[in-house]
Amino acid sequence: MDSPNIQILVNVTGHLFMRFPIVLAVFMAFLISPICFAQLAPSESPVLGKWAFTKNGCTDTYEFRKNGTYSSTSGAEIRDGRFTVEILPDNPNASYKITRTNLHDNGGKDCTSLKNNSEMKDTRYLVFSASKDQMMVCPSPDAKKCFGPLIRQK
Repeated sequence: MDSPNIQILVNVTGHLFMRFPIVLAVFMAFLISPICFAQLAPSESPVLGKWAFTKNGCTDTYEFRKNGTYSSTSGAEIRDGRFTVEILPDNPNASYKITRTNLHDNGGKDCTSLKNNSEMKDTRYLVFSASKDQMMVCPSPDAKKCFGPLIRQK
């Protein structure tokens, strides 16, 4: 007959080994998650710099800075705020996701004649040319209904 101490040891270790696959799965999820959606430091982002796009006589301009801030103009609208960029390595269409948090909006109408909300947070998907001097901006990761190309300004 087993002593009570041996029985407790068997129960504890048996319980631990039954939970081991769950613990391992959670640990692996933490290891893999940065690979699937790697957020770039703003200073490493290919979106850095000044960009412009003109259509129907109206110009959109964007400036993305190393400190994670941006400013933009579109028609009479002027905005500024913060941005983050993530790499989407498994997406065959758009390879980057940008999220902008608008901190200030002057309330002017943009090039699409829409008045925008200054508290708005928006997410777009970016498709760069091979030389990274042009980019298309898309509302979804399937890279359909994009606008651009935005041209990198010197």
